[in-house]
Amino acid sequence: MPSGYSTQVFASGGSLSSPDDIALLGGNVFVAYQNGAGAKVDDTAIATSTRGTLYVTDPGTNQVVAVCGPFAPGQTFAAVPDDSKVLAGALGSLNLRTGSVSPFGKGFKSPHGLLFVPATN
Repeated sequence: MPSGYSTQVFASGGSLSSPDDIALLGGNVFVAYQNGAGAKVDDTAIATSTRGTLYVTDPGTNQVVAVCGPFAPGQTFAAVPDDSKVLAGALGSLNLRTGSVSPFGKGFKSPHGLLFVPATN
C-alpha cells in the first residue's frame, strides 16, 4: 500500500467462504460469497431508481449489453461468470437477505462488470 494508507481484515472465517464481491446499500455492507452450493458472483450492481440502464460487460462475447426496463429501487444484480458451478454465464438477481442468486437474464457467456445508471429525466 502507498504511504499513508492502512489495511485491516474486514471479514473472515465462519461461514465466509470464497468472498466474491462487496456492495454498499443504505449504509450496510454486503459481502457476496460462494458457499460451495451457490453461484459464484463476479460483480454486483444495485438499482437506485425505477428507471435506468444496467450495463453488463461480457468479455466472453466481447460485448457491453445495456439492459433497460422497470427496476425496483434496491434490486440487486449479480454477474455469474462461466466458471461458476451454478447458473454459469448468467445475469442473476441477488437476494441480500439469503445470499441466493436466481436467474434474471440469459444470453451471456461470462458476465463480469455491472453498472447501474439511473435515468436523468
